[in-house]
Amino acid sequence: MLTLCEDWGILTAGAVASNLLAQIDDANSRDEDEGAIGLIGASLDLLIDTWPRGDGRMLEIETVSDVTFRISGLYYVYLRPNDDKALGECLDLAQCATVTAIVPRREESLKRRILEGVLGDRAPNIWSFDAFISWRITSAAIDQRWEYERALLELITRYNRRVAAAGRRDLMVDGVASDC
Repeated sequence: MLTLCEDWGILTAGAVASNLLAQIDDANSRDEDEGAIGLIGASLDLLIDTWPRGDGRMLEIETVSDVTFRISGLYYVYLRPNDDKALGECLDLAQCATVTAIVPRREESLKRRILEGVLGDRAPNIWSFDAFISWRITSAAIDQRWEYERALLELITRYNRRVAAAGRRDLMVDGVASDC
């Protein structure tokens, strides 16, 4: 189980999310990737639930692959480290669709050079993981007129639902730790 830092309310949502990922055993980077994908999916769930829609149409999120989500023709791809399949999927999608690539902070420069070098002006929007999570929480808080803390807890609730549904209760967030 993961825990929120005691001072989570004064950190950016991206810092909170990065701290949660840092708690996952480094010996298994696949678990860290699953945590990141769970948080990205939860942030998109929050987008669906909070997006102001005047026309009454409901948005839906589709899981395209283990690293790709789609909402109304917009693709969100998590480019985990050392994953040529995900990179290829992102390159293929970006040639004919609107794509947002979400990358681990430590990989942002490298992935940006690759995507921009190959795709030129068709390169996707590229966000570091922590910046993407912060942007989504800030947007949800503004759209719903929520306090930041509520928006972050809404993200954690959706994240816990996602990892529980995937059978990964060990990746759930359970309470607040006093020593992060």
